[in-house]
Amino acid sequence: MEDKNVRRQKSLADENGLDLDLSSGPPVVRMECFWRRNKTISTNTLIYTGENQSPYLFKNGKTLRATVLNLHTAHLPCLLKYPLDHNGDDKELQLFKDGKLVKNDALSYIPELGYQVNLTGLDNPLGTYECRVTNGLINDVVFVELDYVPVRNFQNVSSTTIATTTDGNTVTNALNNATTIPIALEEVPRVEFNYSGQPFKEIEPAVLQYVGNDLERVSISCHLTSDKSAFIRWKHHGIEEWKVKTLKSPGDENGLDLDLSSGPPVIRMQCYYKKKTETLSNSILIYTKNDTSPYLYRRGDTIRAIALNQSTVRLPCILNYPLDKNSDGKKLQLFKDGKLVENDAFSYIPELGYHLNLKGLENPLGTYECRVSNSANDVVFVELDNGTFIYVECKGHVEKFYAGAPFPQPFECKLPKDIYDYEFKWSYLWKDGRYTPLNVTDVTNSSDASYYIQKVKITFPETNIVGVVCASTIQDSESSYNNSYQVFVNQPNPPRILNQKDDKPIIYVSGMNLTCVTSTDPVTFIWLKNGRDVSNGEHIIEDHSHLPYRSSVILNPTADDKDDNYTCIVSNFVGNATHDYRVQLNATQQVALNHANTIVEILFTIHEIVWMLWQNDK
Repeated sequence: MEDKNVRRQKSLADENGLDLDLSSGPPVVRMECFWRRNKTISTNTLIYTGENQSPYLFKNGKTLRATVLNLHTAHLPCLLKYPLDHNGDDKELQLFKDGKLVKNDALSYIPELGYQVNLTGLDNPLGTYECRVTNGLINDVVFVELDYVPVRNFQNVSSTTIATTTDGNTVTNALNNATTIPIALEEVPRVEFNYSGQPFKEIEPAVLQYVGNDLERVSISCHLTSDKSAFIRWKHHGIEEWKVKTLKSPGDENGLDLDLSSGPPVIRMQCYYKKKTETLSNSILIYTKNDTSPYLYRRGDTIRAIALNQSTVRLPCILNYPLDKNSDGKKLQLFKDGKLVENDAFSYIPELGYHLNLKGLENPLGTYECRVSNSANDVVFVELDNGTFIYVECKGHVEKFYAGAPFPQPFECKLPKDIYDYEFKWSYLWKDGRYTPLNVTDVTNSSDASYYIQKVKITFPETNIVGVVCASTIQDSESSYNNSYQVFVNQPNPPRILNQKDDKPIIYVSGMNLTCVTSTDPVTFIWLKNGRDVSNGEHIIEDHSHLPYRSSVILNPTADDKDDNYTCIVSNFVGNATHDYRVQLNATQQVALNHANTIVEILFTIHEIVWMLWQNDK
């Protein structure tokens, strides 16, 4: 919230560092850093600037305006200056409307943004909300007004049926029956999705089901309403998000073609427009399964909880299709030790699963059950044990692993100091469930306030390896726990160039480029001219976003060039392959290049004479 008030600039001594000015900003900001090539690798952290004392609410006592994101979602900007400690004096942030506590699946809390409200889950969303901190000061309250809902216009509706946004009853009706009653749109710039003509069914606003036959090519686009040519950036979020492949849509600068054939059943696509003062964004959920049982992804499996930090874990229970609470009573529920978990310590995010605040649970360790009521055997088991808090990750720039590759990949393991001995054990996890020890290299040990840390380098001898495992022993115990990092080890392809061989010469034309195409993975391209590296200002462009990979050299011939041989070399640690291109210049082109060179030489001579005269005058 108010992120435009956070000023930043590059750190002078650190190429990847930032100096932040948080003096005028909100009391909490989320900083995200990411590296992007074929995929995006990112991490984020929350930074609070307030203190652990009342009043806890930012802008306490004031009346604020809700931020409406789209037809069904609004933000209530209630921000805490400091996270509340559930183990202290029972302070808790609560939301009220019309004097009543709002406890509803329609709302969730995001520390840096406030409450996110699903308007379609409330009978009458319009009105004044109160964000209060229990056991705080009397005036530890913020009022938030939600008095309008800007909605996109619908097609095939006459102008006489368009309502205004000040009519509360019409707004409520529109939210409950959004396909028949449109509401006039506020004239403000926003980011909007475009999927017209594509095989999508709108389950509800901003929630789609793909109903086409080709999950390997799902097309979607996004644009800024005030400038459709503006450049839009994309992100996608979900469990197993590395299985979702993306590439630019041909002919649409802001479009994406998604390969969802191997991915999870639901993914959140986010597009955003970034400028100096603010970021405009929008997101949409895409489901790929049908409204049939079983509803739980990986039904019947036992999976591992994911620790986000020492106080928050994720239980990745994902629905194949959103449950309709108005149909036959189906509902996703969470159990532990046979008992229904009903606690403010957890929240649910459709594309990620349950988030548990461990400080709000007396005994969080154990096996959880995610169940869909009124759906037989629709259950997923999630283990949360001490191994969950071992962090294993690849620290390489590109997470592509190849069997037999001579270059090792960097990995890191972190052990919580308050749980484990200072001892690291590494092993491979194989497809058949076996664990075998691995010999790590380049080992470095360190620690910080909370963790023992070990960095190593690892190679992968075979494609049947599916995980890198780090284990350790509980303090004052013989019990050992582990956690693993999932890997996909590829079989390297021998170098092969897809271009057709042609001995006929290519006649040069201005701006010509030569393109080399290969299905080799991994691959390195090298270009030669007459047996030597190209070095006359040629420009090389490579595309490694998806197979087949391409490398193009934009030619820059000289007057001496007549009949030249260009060579593309495709190589990896298995070997290499080559392809030759013979390029000829005709007499007219040589004369033109000679004239151009003569003009350059004359201009250079004039420059030298002027320089000498200027020096003499001094």
